[in-house]
Amino acid sequence: MAGICGVVDFEGRLGLNEKRTALRDMSAAIVHRGATERRFFVGAEAALAVRLPAGPDSPHADSTETEAPDTAVACVLGGVLFEAPEMDGVAPDGPGMTSAEGLITEIYRNSGDGFAGLLNGEFAVALWDGEKRRLILARDRMGVQPLYYVVSGGLCLFASEIKALLAGGLVKTEVNVPAINDLLSFGYVPHPETMFKDILQVDAGSLLDVRCESAKSRHYWRFGFDDSAFRAL
Repeated sequence: MAGICGVVDFEGRLGLNEKRTALRDMSAAIVHRGATERRFFVGAEAALAVRLPAGPDSPHADSTETEAPDTAVACVLGGVLFEAPEMDGVAPDGPGMTSAEGLITEIYRNSGDGFAGLLNGEFAVALWDGEKRRLILARDRMGVQPLYYVVSGGLCLFASEIKALLAGGLVKTEVNVPAINDLLSFGYVPHPETMFKDILQVDAGSLLDVRCESAKSRHYWRFGFDDSAFRAL
């Protein structure tokens, strides 16, 4: 299943121990997504974690922690990439990352914001660029892998499940009142809203670019429908 979560502190509100505690509690909330846990602390701002299910390479519960310099690029991947022969022989570009995560960071270095459109799979990706001080959240084209986030007061938290965001103790649990009307009217809450105030979803086929002063979302892919065949009938 796999799952990701993280905290980015753009304004230095939290100490290292506070980020460490928040990340640990967020990750523990999604332990059902994987017994193997990896945590990354990049400089003074970013703290990322990923949960992976047990497999041949990680048969037992495990927890590892890595620290990287301020300018490092770090990536956590929830889900899988398909049809990526380029991954063969690609060394992880940074401590503690898998070859798939190393491939994503390499594509990002070569293609910039266009990296998400070059990925094929079911994925939720969080990529922190320490040099540019930006967090990029990307979700697969059909939105198979969930990804939620909240941006408030110089902090950005993200996770595969809302309960992980709440477990960090940094997000207020307020009801999104307009969403109640949407749920009763439509039977669901339209994207990107959720039932919690200020907690949003990353749209399918889109990426969210979060910096100190802004959080901007844009689609890297949209479903295209060619009706020319029907017009010819």
